[in-house]
Amino acid sequence: MSNKRIGELSPEALDELKTKYSRIYLIEVEDESETHCLYLRRPDFNTIKAVSKVAKDDPVESSRIFIINCKVAGSDVVLEDGVLLMAAANASSELLNSVKARLKNV
Repeated sequence: MSNKRIGELSPEALDELKTKYSRIYLIEVEDESETHCLYLRRPDFNTIKAVSKVAKDDPVESSRIFIINCKVAGSDVVLEDGVLLMAAANASSELLNSVKARLKNV
């Protein structure tokens, strides 16, 4: 039995998103015989600020806010199913840690 891919974009649609947002990230959430594709853009400062503010009191809600604000395409089922949403949120946390910065004394 083949794995059904929900929300997957065509190469042309993906190129359009890359043109609009520059960087696009794909999260694939596997659930039994389905794979839900979720496409995210990099978060803007306001999204990071909102996530940080809510995270102190409700880390689960902050994850939902992050996904909702960064989602540009893909399966809407991920936003409606708590288990799928948490799996996507765990994967999306890598996005915030993907950039490295160094302070140097010059």
